[in-house]
Amino acid sequence: MKKEVIFQGYYGFKNAGDDSFVEVSSWGSKRFWGFEKATYIGKELPEVRGEIRKVNSSNNLLLNHLNNIQIITNSHALISAGGSIFHSIPHLLNLKNLARFKKKLNSNFILGAIGVSIGPFKSPKEEKVIINQLSCYDFISVRDKASFNLLSEYQLPFKPILSFDLAALQPTIYDYDYSNKDASNIVGLSICPFESFFVDEDSSLEYKRGNYYFEVCKEIYNNNNSVEFIIYVFNGNSKVGDAFWSIWLFNKLKDFGIGKVYLENYDFNVFSFWKKVVRCDVMLATRLHAGIYACFADIPFFLVEYHKKCSDFLDTIGFEDLRIDKFLSVDSQLLADRVIQILDNIKEFKKPKRIGDCIKNALKSFSAHSEFFI
Repeated sequence: MKKEVIFQGYYGFKNAGDDSFVEVSSWGSKRFWGFEKATYIGKELPEVRGEIRKVNSSNNLLLNHLNNIQIITNSHALISAGGSIFHSIPHLLNLKNLARFKKKLNSNFILGAIGVSIGPFKSPKEEKVIINQLSCYDFISVRDKASFNLLSEYQLPFKPILSFDLAALQPTIYDYDYSNKDASNIVGLSICPFESFFVDEDSSLEYKRGNYYFEVCKEIYNNNNSVEFIIYVFNGNSKVGDAFWSIWLFNKLKDFGIGKVYLENYDFNVFSFWKKVVRCDVMLATRLHAGIYACFADIPFFLVEYHKKCSDFLDTIGFEDLRIDKFLSVDSQLLADRVIQILDNIKEFKKPKRIGDCIKNALKSFSAHSEFFI
């Protein structure tokens, strides 16, 4: 009987994108690796369809460290799943460090990572520490080409796998039938902060994005006042979440006189929130995972490339429709016109060319490493 696998990541912070990694990793570890139940650690962990073991973290750091030691001692594997996991030096008693120590004592212990990004690093010292840590790993699959190229340069004792973002597998898990979706004139929106949390970024861009979305929605509404607008709070974290700008945009659209505008708050239930998102006919996204949710549910979408990861995503899927840079160089009227055209006829949208390849690559996060769990 195998012991439980521990998945490590930014879980329990009320972020729908990271919640997707919990949903998909629990499914994949059961289907491909034979684990009946996976373990996750966090304060406010999401609800997923499969059975998982939740370990609640607390504000007591000493207690958390003691719990981590106990969990690692009784585990068979630690797998980092999803997100930008490897970019800074972790605490000495971080799960990954404890796992590395156990790996040195027990070579049968499995240490891996799936669907992650490597870097960016703030200093050469941090990069050197991360390279040293990764040298203990059995396998790593990364979600982007930049991370794959970095790993390939490091001369690690394993061959890295170029996979994809794990969230691309949600429609597969849910057995989503695109043919049953009826057109309903719903435009979804995702707006979020970013620049205000980084010293070198221009925080005025957040306000500019808010006004840009307002202008786009105004033009769409003026063309067709039956359109429904839903603003999705993908990140419900009280400190770094989307609530402020989402409520700001909601109120601005209401004040303009749009009756059918709604605010869809973060939902702990991953499937429930996903179902709400895929009701849209078109998604206007800032959050990367708003774009990913839409893309792999076969929903036309436009993603503001406020971060390199957004541009990399669009390049990887073969996106050929209207692209919107971080400075919003595309005129709001032009974007509104594209949305109006697509609402009239979904075939107007230039569907990304490599969606199928990306799904296959995402599955490699599990299938390519099955040998370690036989």
